[in-house]
Amino acid sequence: MPLKGPNKTYFYGYTLSGEYMPISVENVRTNLTDTDTLILFRLSNGNHLRLYFPSEGGVLLLTETTGKPVKTASMFKQEYPITIGVVPVLGPVEHNEEAVQDETVKRNLVTHRAS
Repeated sequence: MPLKGPNKTYFYGYTLSGEYMPISVENVRTNLTDTDTLILFRLSNGNHLRLYFPSEGGVLLLTETTGKPVKTASMFKQEYPITIGVVPVLGPVEHNEEAVQDETVKRNLVTHRAS
């Protein structure tokens, strides 16, 4: 379905739930501002995918193809023949870690807690 993206331009796409994304969407914006944020993926076949984080909240996956608009899952697979891999964090880091003392950091510098 058409969704309003950057610069009030409409794209076919999907509304995503931020709570199910494998990243913390609260950290997507920079400089502590409430502005729209955009991540643009350009494919070698000329198509584009946009992850759009509007300032009013939410997450949109917007499609832009060189051919017909993507309206079905099978069209999406055809227009975006991609495989996405995820590199996990190298060490266990909590989302909201407590601040530690300098001595704790120095003591764990050469252990598995160094990350």
